[in-house]
Amino acid sequence: MVQSCHLANIGFELGTQLLAVGIDSIERLEEVGAREAFLRLRVQFPDLDNVRCLLALQGAIDDVLAPKLPAARAAELRHWYEVHRADE
Repeated sequence: MVQSCHLANIGFELGTQLLAVGIDSIERLEEVGAREAFLRLRVQFPDLDNVRCLLALQGAIDDVLAPKLPAARAAELRHWYEVHRADE
């Protein structure tokens, strides 16, 4: 499991789900990035298909709680999520 006790936004369940998609550390999450991690999670765990999950992943990478992400970064991710959803 990704060590959830040390990562913003990553609890036991999300940490376990990240492990299931091959992301076993914060370094690996940083390498993969929030968007790719989100896409991997969405395939295996369709219930995670929401923008909150994407923001939580980025917050973990940036070591900040999702609601505290810079507004521009959060808006960029929300836009990516909406465009991605529209393309399906």
